[in-house]
Amino acid sequence: MDTKIENIISLIEQSDLDQTIKDILIRDLRAEGLTDFLREQIKAYCAEGIQKLDAMLEQAKQQKEAQQ
Repeated sequence: MDTKIENIISLIEQSDLDQTIKDILIRDLRAEGLTDFLREQIKAYCAEGIQKLDAMLEQAKQQKEAQQ
């Protein structure tokens, strides 16, 4: 399997997505490769995850600044 696809699969596995969504994305990646539709699906899920992480990082930064 392509290294790029394996890297994407690894990132999906590490994400906090619902396990069912992870399974579907990984199955489709392995079966079809990185199609345009699948690429857009991954972007959408990743964007949602990034927004959550950004909020968590900002909150942690504010807590750290408040402690200093």
